[in-house]
Amino acid sequence: MRSFTVFLFVLALYTLPASAVMAQTQVTPATALQERLSPEKAQMLALKAVPGQALQMTEKFADQDMYYSFMIGTPDGSIYEVPVHSASGELAEISVESLAKRPKDIPFEIVSMADARATVKAYVIENTPGKRPPFMKDGRMGVHERKLVYTFKPKRDGRWYTVIVDARSGAVVDLQGNAP
Repeated sequence: MRSFTVFLFVLALYTLPASAVMAQTQVTPATALQERLSPEKAQMLALKAVPGQALQMTEKFADQDMYYSFMIGTPDGSIYEVPVHSASGELAEISVESLAKRPKDIPFEIVSMADARATVKAYVIENTPGKRPPFMKDGRMGVHERKLVYTFKPKRDGRWYTVIVDARSGAVVDLQGNAP
């Protein structure tokens, strides 16, 4: 008889509306960890946003939130970083790690990496103190404030800078400097 009572209790719990059960449950750090998405579900959401093959998954923390960050390789050879919020499943800003060729779905012409690099070199020489020409590592394409951009990290006279160039217009969007 006792097992029948337990069965009815469990059955009643499953038939209650979800709002009634949620009203009784308090969210604590322990339950928040239990309520987060599984890495497999997050990967499915990331691959839905950027079709391809998941190459790597890491857990990242930003503003007290946890994200699953997936590196996804596409059939054309490009690699994208797709962060998925671990609790809500929302996608954060998708960035391009490497671009194999100009994507077909960009409806406008973009500035070449070489032209953007030349723009950055001239801009750094003109707008930063120093005597030597800047040393620059390779740039990368990504998204900044909802714009497709190139990001370069030039070094001039012991100071590192971050220079962001709009990939559509070729204009410098931002220059940030660090002390040596």
